[in-house]
Amino acid sequence: MEVIEIKRRLDGREERFPCLALGLTDRVAVLRFNIPPEANFVVQKTVIPSGSTTIAVFWQGANYLVYKMMDARGALLGYRLDVCKDVDITTNTVNWTDLVLDAWVAASDAILFLDEDEVDELTAGGLILGEDRRIIEMTKEFLLSNYLQVISDAEKEIKSAGVKEGQS
Repeated sequence: MEVIEIKRRLDGREERFPCLALGLTDRVAVLRFNIPPEANFVVQKTVIPSGSTTIAVFWQGANYLVYKMMDARGALLGYRLDVCKDVDITTNTVNWTDLVLDAWVAASDAILFLDEDEVDELTAGGLILGEDRRIIEMTKEFLLSNYLQVISDAEKEIKSAGVKEGQS
């Protein structure tokens, strides 16, 4: 079943991604998105080539989500954890608001936060206000201490959705 992931940015822009629902309840969504052939991007020196797949795990009401990124053969490239708010899971859509700060966890299991400079710029420019900044800081602290457990929880949800190890 197709589900649309709707990512809202703080400046009001929206991005829509057509995904395959692997698992969908009112509490958790597990979605697969295939990287388009024309796309190629890099996350912290890791190339995410065209033909790769992401499996995203969203938790209703959580301030983070997990993208498991795999190449076309199903080999793990890494995990991206996005700080967010307002995750809303319905039968047709998963809506969420991006709070800019992301973390990358590669095969080394070390966590690296991305876009901290952009968070500071948007705070100074008035797009990130007090409550959002508090969510960002609290979620960053939580992920610093718990990112391996968050990834483990995401893997359990992925497995519950019927995805086997190395399958994308």
